[in-house]
Order: sequence, then structure tokens, then C-alpha cells
Amino acid sequence: MNPEELHSGKRKIFYGWFALAGVAIVIFIVGGAFVHSFGPLLPELIGEYDWSRAEISLALTLGILAFGLPSPLFGILVNKYGPKYTIIVGNAIAALGLAGVYLAQEVWHLYFFYIIAGLGGGFGGYIACTAMVNNWFIRRRSLALGIFQSFAGLGGFVFPPLTTALIAAIDWRASWLVLAGLILVIPVFIAGVFLIRNKPEDMGLMPDGMPSDAFIEYEKTQSHSSADGDSSGWGGLKVLKTRTPWFMGGFAAANSFTVYACVYAGSSLFWWRDRRLYRGLVGGGGLTLVLMLAIGLGAAINFDWLFLKFHLISFANDLWMLDPSTDYLIMLFPRGFWFDAAYFCAAATAFLALVLGGVGWWRLRKNRNQIV
Repeated sequence: MNPEELHSGKRKIFYGWFALAGVAIVIFIVGGAFVHSFGPLLPELIGEYDWSRAEISLALTLGILAFGLPSPLFGILVNKYGPKYTIIVGNAIAALGLAGVYLAQEVWHLYFFYIIAGLGGGFGGYIACTAMVNNWFIRRRSLALGIFQSFAGLGGFVFPPLTTALIAAIDWRASWLVLAGLILVIPVFIAGVFLIRNKPEDMGLMPDGMPSDAFIEYEKTQSHSSADGDSSGWGGLKVLKTRTPWFMGGFAAANSFTVYACVYAGSSLFWWRDRRLYRGLVGGGGLTLVLMLAIGLGAAINFDWLFLKFHLISFANDLWMLDPSTDYLIMLFPRGFWFDAAYFCAAATAFLALVLGGVGWWRLRKNRNQIV
């Protein structure tokens, strides 16, 4: 029985949950194969070719930039063609890029194929998937997005040991083909073709499975918000001329790069005895601690000023200025929430920097003792 038949049965499970399962599978497989599998495969590339770690690592850096920086263009294409189409096409391109690594003989071949994989993963990744979630859920959107995001983290937990097992069972070149095949079979065919639908209206449904009259009433209560802002004339060129989409694309690339750096550094600590890496961890951890301390002090001294400057840099309009008496976002997440969230993010980042810096210092000290 397929999901649509199950939806049409007596229990009438809202189809949005099947669509959500589809995009969760996409981000789990693609993120795991594209980013989190690179660490275990890195020493195999070093052992096979006369390339340095820096040269090989640049491939993933370029792939991540290709994944994140064109996000405004990806958003325009998702809006034009719909999430389903972009998820299918984008992830098919990502699978092609990873499969191409099997043929790499020069380091620039690795760069080329990983840029292709990054472009495909970005085109059929976060933007398309979150757009699909936003189409299907309104009242339960936060829950749906939380479930979706959790699968991205799950990929970082599952794929490193999975890739290590693949390398042990077959050779590292064939492992790239297996990872590409996983993307092609699961995100493209199972999720993209069979599970994902662009929006509930395509199936005669309403977001969250609401009855039609309840949804119409909900839309009326929200109409005043859209009436306050002028959304006309927002064509592709006008969007590209604003700061916000490029800022978001840069943030996506930086976020993905940070995730990779943590995975790479964590695995490298136990595979290589390179004092430069350990010194870099100590220096980077110290610098991060100083930056987080500065942010924490700024928030403690004048949080409102810091909050205001952040939004003035991030937004090219005043749509972020919400009314606590009418806007649900500020009702659900008042000023105190953002204050606590800023402290939590700063503290979590500082803790991670302290751990990585401490491990780097420990390895430096251990190597020094061995020399003595």
C-alpha cells in the first residue's frame, strides 16, 4: 500500500507527514554522503596519491561553497519549478558528481566533481526541502522543521562509521559509487518521485490537514500581515540585488564548512601526528573563546543594541519589526527567548572551542613528552 492509499483510508493520516519523511531522508542521505563521508575517505586519497591534506581538503571546501553561495539562485528556481522537481534534478546531479570521483586521477578532477556534487546538493537540498515543509505545515511548522533538521545531524552520526565499513569491505573508489548510488536510489527515486509532493493543494488538501473552512478563516487572520508589506515586484533580479539572500547563502556555506571542519579535525587528531594541526586547534579555539566572550559581554551590556545591529545587517527592509500584540512569532518567542538563545549559542560554541583547543593542547604536550 503506497502512502496516498494510506492517506485515503479510514484513519486518514495527513499526507504531509509522508512528504516530511521524504525530505528528511533526502537531507540524511545527501548530507551524510556529501559531507560526513569525506573524513573517512580522506586518508585513502592521501595514501593513493601524492597530494597533501590541504590539497584534498580544498575539494570539500569548494563543494561546500558551491552548495551554499548560489542559494539565492536556487531559491528562485525552487519558487519557479517547485521543490519536487529541484529535489529530483539536484540530487541526481549530486549523485553524478560523487560517482565521478571514482574516475579522478588529478587533484583538479576531484575539485571539479565535488563542485558538481555541491551544486546539485544545494539545488536539491535545504532550500527545496524547507520550502516543501513550509508548504505543508503552518501551525506545526516548527515541529516539522525540527524533525527535518534532526535528520541532518543523524547523517553525521551514521555515515562516518558506515563509510569506514564500506572502505573495509570494498575499496575506497567503489565506496564513492555506493554513496552515489544511495543518493540516486533513495533521495531521487524513493523520496523525490514517490513521497514528496509540492504542496497539499495538489492533492486537494490544506496545510496541517485543516478543513477548508478552518484554513480560510486562518488565512483571514493572517491577511493583515501581508497587507502591511509590499511584496509586488519581487522578481529574480530584484531579489539578487538585496543583501539578505546573499547573506543567507553565505551563512549556509559557512555553517556547512564549520560542520565539516569539526568532523575533519576530530578524525584527523587520531589519524595524523601533525603539530601544525594541533597548534591550529589551540589557536583557533583560543580565538573562538575570545570572540564568544566578546559577544556574551556585548549581550550582557546592551543586548537590544546588538540585536538591532544584527537585524540591520541581515535585512534590507523592516519586515523583521514585529508587533507583539498581533504577530505570532514574537508571541511564541519573546525577547527573553532570543536573549537566552544568544547566550546558549555563545556558550555552546565556546564549549566546543574549549574541547577542540584542549585536545590540541593535550596532543602537543603528548608529542613533546615523547620527543623528550
